[in-house]
Amino acid sequence: MKIEAIFFDFDGVIADTETVWMNCACDYCKDRGNLSDREILFSFAGDGDVELLRYLSEGGTFGQEEILTEIKGRFERASGKISIRPGIEEYLRFAREQNLKLALVSNSGQDYIDRWLERLGLQERFDCVVTRSVDIPMKPAPDLYLLALSRLGVRPEKTVAFEDSVLGMRAARAAGLRAVAYPNEVTEKEIHAQGFFCTDLGTIAPKELLTQIEKVYDLEESKDGVYLFAED
Repeated sequence: MKIEAIFFDFDGVIADTETVWMNCACDYCKDRGNLSDREILFSFAGDGDVELLRYLSEGGTFGQEEILTEIKGRFERASGKISIRPGIEEYLRFAREQNLKLALVSNSGQDYIDRWLERLGLQERFDCVVTRSVDIPMKPAPDLYLLALSRLGVRPEKTVAFEDSVLGMRAARAAGLRAVAYPNEVTEKEIHAQGFFCTDLGTIAPKELLTQIEKVYDLEESKDGVYLFAED
């Protein structure tokens, strides 16, 4: 089955803002005398910080807005060296050469995504950008992906989604997409524990990966939804 579209998550996939952000959250906890385990904090990756802020504000010493403001300040100071992750440029270029539709689907807000796309020089690379909204449930709900599919007029079974987190993978799969995990330092342990189809976009050519996707998902469908690893 020919792939017609590729959808990308942003945080942690296109740029590894995820690791920098979560490390800033860990540093915030350490400086505040909060002994939260890093793995607990990392488990909140990908949800738009909703559960992370709720967790950090438990006990009532500091409110969510105060916590968010401080972590944002740390993030701004630490994010200067963030760049596009390995392989992303090659996959974007391949999609254009093959006339594949491109979408960015993120739990982050529109203003935040716009700033990063401008900073990375990616403003004109996507046919569709879908970000969180008060009217649309965030990942792991499938709604953001379903909206992107509708806007581009593509079928889910002919669309590949690249995600870094378990929440994102669940959202893409719930929407019927052929999802592939490209994890980072924050998300790799949980991604591997769940057994999702996982690879490193920096080490595998787009054409080869799309061939693997066809084989893996055809086999998955024949085994009633069992998730499999891809070989790098």
